[in-house]
Amino acid sequence: MSTSVTWNGTSYTVPATGEEDWGGTTKVDGLLISLVNNGFQKTGGTFTLSADADFGASAGLKSIYYKSRATVSTAGVLRLGNTELAGWRNAGNTANHTLGLNGSDAFEWKADTTVILTLASTGSVTTIAPLLTSAGSASAPSHSFSADTNTGLYSIGADNIGVTTGGTLRFDVSTTAVTSTLPVVLPAGSAAAPSLAFASDLDTGIYQVGGNNIGFSTAGTARFDVSTVALTSTVPLLNSAGSAASPSISFASDTNTGLYSVGADNVGVSTGGTLRFDVSTTAVTSTLPVLFPDGSAAAPSVAHAGDTNCGLYFGTDIINFSTAGSLRGSISAAGLWTLGTSSGTEVHTVNGTLNILGGAVDAYSARFRSSTTTGGARIAVNNSDATRGFEFKGAFGAGTELLTIGSDSADLMYLNRAGTTISFPNISTTAVGGATATMTNAPAGASGNPDIWVNFTFGGTVYVIPAWTP
Repeated sequence: MSTSVTWNGTSYTVPATGEEDWGGTTKVDGLLISLVNNGFQKTGGTFTLSADADFGASAGLKSIYYKSRATVSTAGVLRLGNTELAGWRNAGNTANHTLGLNGSDAFEWKADTTVILTLASTGSVTTIAPLLTSAGSASAPSHSFSADTNTGLYSIGADNIGVTTGGTLRFDVSTTAVTSTLPVVLPAGSAAAPSLAFASDLDTGIYQVGGNNIGFSTAGTARFDVSTVALTSTVPLLNSAGSAASPSISFASDTNTGLYSVGADNVGVSTGGTLRFDVSTTAVTSTLPVLFPDGSAAAPSVAHAGDTNCGLYFGTDIINFSTAGSLRGSISAAGLWTLGTSSGTEVHTVNGTLNILGGAVDAYSARFRSSTTTGGARIAVNNSDATRGFEFKGAFGAGTELLTIGSDSADLMYLNRAGTTISFPNISTTAVGGATATMTNAPAGASGNPDIWVNFTFGGTVYVIPAWTP
């Protein structure tokens, strides 16, 4: 039941109903009358204050802030309890947006039940929505720090982020490259977990093997090692074929000198852009002299893998031959050939036994002849005539023997010069014709018949010389 109250000549209905404006000095007075009469009740409508008003603790309004009836904040214009939210209806009238504290004392902004932003009491901010800022610059990045405003992140341009320190761009990330103006320092890593790897292949990349040593790994295994003393690879290094002018393995200061592939199964070495050394499956070919160290009899400079103490070695203007680590022969600067020694004064010097074996039947075992083919002296070990084992000849052709030592009793010695022949056909115990002569004038110390007879022919006449054994 309502009553009428008059205040300063103005009548008020208590309690007030409907729209009521409590602003202004007069209307505030009217409100105070309502409070005095315990009539602070209103159904519907709004309250409007245009000046400070103290409505008392029971009303919950003081000055121009609102204070709820729960255990509330002791400061602020809007003072709420720890479970209370301030809410707004969205423009489309389809959802509520609220602000308030959650159970962890974090300030939350919600769209209905979805948390849009969380500000924790520790200062961290969590949001599901983008934070849009100005582009900024290297000297004034848009995301920086209160104590260091020229260090942070900014937009260099479209699709391009920059990281700045001390007002200078240090790290640039675009759609095409990541560029750093400073060293990028990484952990050492390992072959199985390299410090530079790939999202889809974490055990393949680059890592630090040790001090001053970089390693490259694939599938968790070291494949390539770069240190201060060597480059080591556990897998083949495949190069392009290259050419003599541009070899595939060359040098930074000399790009036309190195190794290249001449063709299938063929390696070439070029210098000055020209092939100098060629190694194929059939031959090793050099267009330049091949120079060897001097070597020794025990370690000749030209030898073969299966017998390293057999081959050629060198001295000053001399070539030596060794077998089983010992000197066997030499060729001097004068062209003198020696066998079994390294010195000699003749064109051919043999230190030891010279054994010459003949070839086929009726062929010379050894032949010594002049430099002409039409005449001159000749010494021959002759296998072509069974009756002439050793011949001294003055000219080529038949019947020109100067001295023949026969190989049987037919011709033990035979001399022939200008058609005059001295022949020692045999040495026998009997004289020519089979007669045995009795000698009465035997030399001193001998007696009786001769022990042997030397029969020879000179100028067609047969001569017999007796001889006694001592």
